[in-house]
Amino acid sequence: MWKPKPKTTLNNFIILRISYSLAIFISTLFLIFVSNISGLFPSLILLISSIPFFYEISRLLKNQNPTNHQFKYKLKLIKNIKYIPLFIIIILFFSSPFYLTPFLIKDMENFDQNEKTNHNLKELSTEIISNYTDDFNKTITILKWFDKGTGNIDNILDNPNLLQIYPLHIYMNKPYFCIRLDGHNNSKWILKSRCGACEEYSMFFMQIADLSNLTVRSIHDRGYDHNWNEVLINGEWIVVDPSIVNLEDNQTGFNISQGYYDNNWGRLGVTYVYAIYPNGTIEDVTYRYTNLSNLTIITFDEAKNPIPNVNVRILSNNNRKNVDTDLILITNSEGKINLKIGGGSYTIISKINNNNTNFFNKTTISVVENENISYPIILKNDYFWWIQHIPNRLISIISIIAYSFILWFFIVQYLEIKNID
Repeated sequence: MWKPKPKTTLNNFIILRISYSLAIFISTLFLIFVSNISGLFPSLILLISSIPFFYEISRLLKNQNPTNHQFKYKLKLIKNIKYIPLFIIIILFFSSPFYLTPFLIKDMENFDQNEKTNHNLKELSTEIISNYTDDFNKTITILKWFDKGTGNIDNILDNPNLLQIYPLHIYMNKPYFCIRLDGHNNSKWILKSRCGACEEYSMFFMQIADLSNLTVRSIHDRGYDHNWNEVLINGEWIVVDPSIVNLEDNQTGFNISQGYYDNNWGRLGVTYVYAIYPNGTIEDVTYRYTNLSNLTIITFDEAKNPIPNVNVRILSNNNRKNVDTDLILITNSEGKINLKIGGGSYTIISKINNNNTNFFNKTTISVVENENISYPIILKNDYFWWIQHIPNRLISIISIIAYSFILWFFIVQYLEIKNID
């Protein structure tokens, strides 16, 4: 005999299951927003994380057969492909910042090559230096333009970051919203955005100073996570820092002590410092800011034979863990690299690809200033080398999703048993 399907109600059991599955999707969305991961991964992760929610909704629609006391209309699942476009539209909507960003960035990066941009920058430079002709007064006047009190640029250096979807940054305080472009090739973008931190300040200062016929260079210490400038005045390189100019607190940013960054910022010290000139030339100037160590890295295979042409990347742990110093070197014919670097803790990543065989090593070393240090590194065949190319934040998000799925499964099973009881 035919028996009708049991009637179910929209009780707490169903609400709890739907709420939990929705929480998985919303928490994943939030994690991706704050993680600054780009490409197709965010859309794929969002699609996967939405499965529990859509499953619960489909299950509800399929099994719900309410009485007239509960609902006016009978709900049922339409078993066709009409729901698929709806699901895709929802995912595309929530992931739009990720796949639209590359197009927006490309348009922003063209700003530096725009003739109007160069014209406006030249006018600004002429206006700033006015009738000054000597290098000293030109430098002082340009630094005053960066003064915090002028409001010409909003400094977000110590502004808590609420949300980051590259290139958009959202902060707790003014300017609240700032579009920041990474890299040295976008030095003029701050003229449009009117906000930034030390790197934008340093690169833009160099642009204005160069147009003012000053001999200038931008100074970078990625491991220390700070940027400043040097201006050649009367044959001497003078350290200036436009990002700290605050005339109300008597911070002129002019003639900063070379030991200031190594001693006064409460960090472990300067690592590797390089200068960028307006024409793009790069020069190692670490010796100007800290005591150096002579570090020799020697790469071997497991048979203790030296390996030439090994790519060696050096990360600093002085400020935060594994910060790229921009030092990427290649071992010579004897498998050696000789370099001078500031003291501290470093992570050395060595790898070589040879006939589809991947040799890899990742190790942490300590470097003491004013000492000669020789460090041997043994590269081993790494069958899981591809894991090194996955961002740590992406691994964390995938792990959280996997954990949420497992937890969701067991909670659902428990609720099913309790509901039957």
